[in-house]
Amino acid sequence: MLNAIGWVVVRSSREAYKQFSTAEATVGPEIDDLDDMIARADAQLFDRLEKFLADFKPPDLDWHFHRYMNHLSGMLAFSSSRNHRGIRPSAVEILRWLAENSPGSYGLVYLHDDEDEGDGSHARGRDGTDHSNEFRVWRLLNGRVDELDDPFLSPIVPNINPNEYA
Repeated sequence: MLNAIGWVVVRSSREAYKQFSTAEATVGPEIDDLDDMIARADAQLFDRLEKFLADFKPPDLDWHFHRYMNHLSGMLAFSSSRNHRGIRPSAVEILRWLAENSPGSYGLVYLHDDEDEGDGSHARGRDGTDHSNEFRVWRLLNGRVDELDDPFLSPIVPNINPNEYA
């Protein structure tokens, strides 16, 4: 069984803001023009993301995207439940799409695959390490997707399921 739960703040690139110092960034029409340009880029990105996400359906992937939510824009939350990993988990596909199309985005996905045993069979154990008893954390940051160890919930047995065998 593969389960994933994640969130991402979806944003276009913020590189253009680097041209302003902290003092200059709070005043002047230039920053307002830049804010407008970034807002337009975000809106176009949101359109493309919603089109991309439309191909994913529950239970493989259940997603909720809020273009605007109070003071935050581009909030994506999703979960996935599959019987097997397949070629690539849909949650990771989304992170890779976002890394390529929205370099200002950031977020995390917690993924558990009980078949990630490290034996090399059936797309298991990508690096030869047994990860079947732990969550893997997938991080999206600065246009990169990284797979990291989970320091909070793993190992699943005994932390989450104390009465089961690993």
